[in-house]
Amino acid sequence: VARTRPSELHASGLLDDIRTALLEERWGDAVAAWMRATSEVVDVYPDEEIVTHERLDHDTASMEIRLAPIFEDDEGPS
Repeated sequence: VARTRPSELHASGLLDDIRTALLEERWGDAVAAWMRATSEVVDVYPDEEIVTHERLDHDTASMEIRLAPIFEDDEGPS
């Protein structure tokens, strides 16, 4: 991310966001903004689907959150 030339990011309007995230050590935010700006994908979990804001609609989000572990019944110790 930090090796990217500013000229590669100006058109996206995300250059300042990426710089700020890097300076504030918000690595995930910097990488996410860089991926939006460059259309490059950094996938450290190739078996997991990356859900971006553009791909996540209300119905999908509503269903996905209900399947999260936090909503599982806790049977406690046996």
